[in-house]
Amino acid sequence: MAARVTARDTELETLTLEELLPRWNKLFWWNAVRPVFRKMLDADLSLAESIVLRSLQSQGQLTVADAAAALCVTHSAASRAVDRLVRDGLIARQENPEDRRQKQLTLTPAGAALIGEMEAVTVDRLRQIMTVLSAEEREQFRALLVRLIVATSEIVEQGEEGSGCG
Repeated sequence: MAARVTARDTELETLTLEELLPRWNKLFWWNAVRPVFRKMLDADLSLAESIVLRSLQSQGQLTVADAAAALCVTHSAASRAVDRLVRDGLIARQENPEDRRQKQLTLTPAGAALIGEMEAVTVDRLRQIMTVLSAEEREQFRALLVRLIVATSEIVEQGEEGSGCG
């Protein structure tokens, strides 16, 4: 079934990328991010706790100091988030064998499962959005995503992303 072309569609065709990005951001937020926040509320998970879990997912292990840096908060504030995640069985805290004063944080299977569920919400929503694209367009989009992911990964590895803290 062909999509009906509206005046709004025609207007969108005339916009620059810079003008389209805020619109895409709004749609992405409402269709992909907001449902993740709902999942976080259902799991009684704060944004700070979610950031710690996602940091552990990407880095494998952290210290409390690493968590504080990821959250842009003090060591004691990060400790509170970590304590709650440990209490809830989402992360494990072990002594660092190389420096017994430090604690290493890792995801538990329950923490990994929760992050997987949150990620699945976003991916499922994005997959639904992508159904408007033809197979060829999805492949073009996939190739562009690869380029963006590679470029972003290189920026992060070079440390050019900044701390993200005000």
